[in-house]
Amino acid sequence: MRGARGVAGDDKGMNSPGGCRGFHNTAKGIPVSDTITLESIHQQLCTEIETLLSLKAGSIKTDTDLTVLGIDSLRFVSLLLAIELRFGVNLMKTGLTNEDTKNVRCLAAAVQSGRNT
Repeated sequence: MRGARGVAGDDKGMNSPGGCRGFHNTAKGIPVSDTITLESIHQQLCTEIETLLSLKAGSIKTDTDLTVLGIDSLRFVSLLLAIELRFGVNLMKTGLTNEDTKNVRCLAAAVQSGRNT
């Protein structure tokens, strides 16, 4: 949840609507078969968080404030590991910020940004 932004001159800044990390529409360096839509990332993250917190399916939306869900540090680490396994992105190495973790939309943008680097 904390960490420095990537290297100087990168384009992962908080420049997209809603203060979420910017992302690219093309999947640089990722085979076309591994390309995944932002909507799919949203859905998969919602499902993963619902499972981690034992919530009813469909109870988390992309704009749900994750801080009010009561995700403790152990569950957050579990979520980060699930993201790394599912999407191949180690968010701690990409300069994950508190802003990136405020809701599913921002977290998904961070995942997509990490996939595109």
